[in-house]
Amino acid sequence: MTIKEFRELLAEWCQARDELSDDIQETRSLIDFLEHVLFREYEPARTSAQGEFAVRLARWIGSADDDADRRALYLLLGRLVFLGRDQMMAGYRTAYSRSIASWLMDVEALPFFGGDTEARLNDSVKKTAFTEITDSFGLGNFLKWNNIPGQGSRFTWQQHLTTWNPCAFMRDVMHSGAAVPRRNLVLLEDFVGSGSQMAAAVECACGLADVHRVLLCPIVICPEGDRRARALAQEHGKLSYSPVMRLPEEAFIAEDTVADEHQHHALIRNTLLSLHALVRGTQGSWPQETSAFGFRKTGAVFCKFDNCPDNTVPVLHHRSDLGWSPLFLRIARDA
Repeated sequence: MTIKEFRELLAEWCQARDELSDDIQETRSLIDFLEHVLFREYEPARTSAQGEFAVRLARWIGSADDDADRRALYLLLGRLVFLGRDQMMAGYRTAYSRSIASWLMDVEALPFFGGDTEARLNDSVKKTAFTEITDSFGLGNFLKWNNIPGQGSRFTWQQHLTTWNPCAFMRDVMHSGAAVPRRNLVLLEDFVGSGSQMAAAVECACGLADVHRVLLCPIVICPEGDRRARALAQEHGKLSYSPVMRLPEEAFIAEDTVADEHQHHALIRNTLLSLHALVRGTQGSWPQETSAFGFRKTGAVFCKFDNCPDNTVPVLHHRSDLGWSPLFLRIARDA
């Protein structure tokens, strides 16, 4: 479908005077705005030949043959939570200024209005190791944006979970490059869905006898991951949990009907299911979990400026060998 053809189709939807026309008109205004202020930031599209957002949108809608599915896809886009570079930078800074600084002040029993509080807080930072759960977090950006020097080696839990070596971690992370041994440990992540990798990293971190306190600080976390993180904090006395943003339940498309869910979710759910064979592609073409609701059936409608998480519904990010054209093509990190 071309841009011209899509715009003509969108005009028909808005003028239909049926039960969805007003909602589609409202979604159109939102998407027209976000196209210019956020969606153009999607880096995988900017660094490839996928085309500008309007081109990708027309192809995406045109990948579906049924008009009801096309309208449901457009309404799905109106539910999307998209974090651009500025929003993620703000999230990283909030993680430090609100979550980490408050936690360190509590851990070190620092007075809020003490004359030397800032100096003592800076000293506490030097006694703290900052790590990332997966490499999608971008620990270097976090340290740079928060002006945190002297961290030495940058540790990514995902790369070490299958060969976990506590002694090597203490030597290379907690003690490496530090004037004094570090005793506090922060686990950071940009987006947590179900929380499986997060939980594995937390278990390893909390098992370190010489680490006094551990902070788990995701920038964005889904409800399932939030429940899992809260349970971990109750299980481990040395663990604190402080997310920057918890996504609400209503931001997700569940596999089954949920009480008081958004009025469009039933329509969108049916479309996700009806289109999934086309989105998935031929057998064996997509080795990952192939639920219509994303990895571990999370049902997220979420995207970041640098990539689309696999917890997001695949109609948004997966390109199939049967002709499905995604709107925000995901770049697999293990590709």
